Amino acid sequence: MYHTFVPYPFENGLQVLPSLIRAEILISFIESLLELARNPSQTPRNLEEYFRYYFDKELTEIHLKPYNEKVWKRDLKEIDVDWLTIQGGLPVPSWKDVVKSAVGIHTVG
Repeated sequence: MYHTFVPYPFENGLQVLPSLIRAEILISFIESLLELARNPSQTPRNLEEYFRYYFDKELTEIHLKPYNEKVWKRDLKEIDVDWLTIQGGLPVPSWKDVVKSAVGIHTVG
């Protein structure tokens, strides 16, 4: 658990985190993008898979999972992603902004 105030949206406020954490997030985010490119037809079944697929493992574990489980008051594996299709999906961060934020450059999302 990190006890640092990170500006919203989280992926645009990474510059306030320690450099090692930023590096881990950036590596995970790039790995996620590469996996998405390799398997573009992969379909997440629940909200946790959606976050891991479109964001990455680190952002999901550090922020998206705890925050959304607090909001929805249930395990994200119990939340089907069908409602995202109806809503038009969740905004996926710009990879350029995530990279800039991870290397310490302020971005606005």
